[in-house]
Amino acid sequence: SYSVTGVQTCALPISFVGFTAIGQDITDRKRIETLSVTDVLTGLFNRLKLDRDLKREIARSERYGQTLSVVLMDIDFFKSVNDEYGHQTGDRVLTIIGEIIKTNIRQVDIPGRWGGEEFLVICPETGLKGAWLVAEKLRRIIERRDFPIIGRVTASFGAAEMRPSETAESLVNRADEALYLAKKRGRNQVVATNAEPVDENFKTLGMRNQ
Repeated sequence: SYSVTGVQTCALPISFVGFTAIGQDITDRKRIETLSVTDVLTGLFNRLKLDRDLKREIARSERYGQTLSVVLMDIDFFKSVNDEYGHQTGDRVLTIIGEIIKTNIRQVDIPGRWGGEEFLVICPETGLKGAWLVAEKLRRIIERRDFPIIGRVTASFGAAEMRPSETAESLVNRADEALYLAKKRGRNQVVATNAEPVDENFKTLGMRNQ
């Protein structure tokens, strides 16, 4: 086409322009959706997303008769880190913990920041033994990691396997009770809770059945 000055111009088809605008709108919506379910500091899922996913996984487990477990983790003495080294250092610890969790769990697992210095990992199609192994792996990696400025950091873990017809709230509460026992017994350990007994060989790994 030509402009009023006689210089040839290139006019984009209206359909192409419209398609580009629609594509950008979809991209923006996806970005907004991602941000709405992501913890800004750690890059893991946030509490809202975890609540939704846990209820979904419970429903799926009940429908197909599959096992489901959760792991709740809390950084030991985290308040002291903030008090002694400042909140920026504390935030860095949380970021590194998030990276450790993200890169050292299975693809099927769903990790997120539960709140403050607590993290939750949803373990679909996983019994208590499998959840304990997930938690123990993370515990060892964190224990051996050299954190900037503060050096050594440890974490305590509580694991619980879903019982028949159990709610999300009840399941997490039992994991929280196990976490409380882990801290009470000295911290930097995994305590698991289940209605069923575990085999003797597994008990030698350090798992405590509640």
